[in-house]
Amino acid sequence: MAEAWSSEIFYQEIRHLLKRYFPSENCVSPDDVEVRATWKTSKYAYCVFSVKSAQGLAYVGMEFALIPRHTLESGESYSSEGRTAVTGWGDQLAGNAVAPYLDYGSDDKIEWIGGERDYDPKHFAELEKMKSEGADIYLPLATHD
Repeated sequence: MAEAWSSEIFYQEIRHLLKRYFPSENCVSPDDVEVRATWKTSKYAYCVFSVKSAQGLAYVGMEFALIPRHTLESGESYSSEGRTAVTGWGDQLAGNAVAPYLDYGSDDKIEWIGGERDYDPKHFAELEKMKSEGADIYLPLATHD
């Protein structure tokens, strides 16, 4: 029986990667990077994170192909959320210094890595609205105050 996907677990996996690797690759403090939203559709998982700088705040979106749970010969297994996060991170963001090129201070506009698709939310407020309308979006209470 397949386990249910957890946007909160996916959040924890992505947050761990962001806090561990993004600051050193982008010359920012770990406190300046926060995962703001995670969710999934039938084929993809998504995260939006924010990066704070002296110029303001930038929102960055990423789309990840869902990777199934994997069990090793030892019996240990990697969660689908964890595999999706690590694979997507490696494919899209690892070693990619994006922070210097972000549009800081552009309100809540989301800059999508790999380009914006028609179905992507354009602004962070859209995610909050989707959540209020019942969408399964995990919005942690992380702020940059």
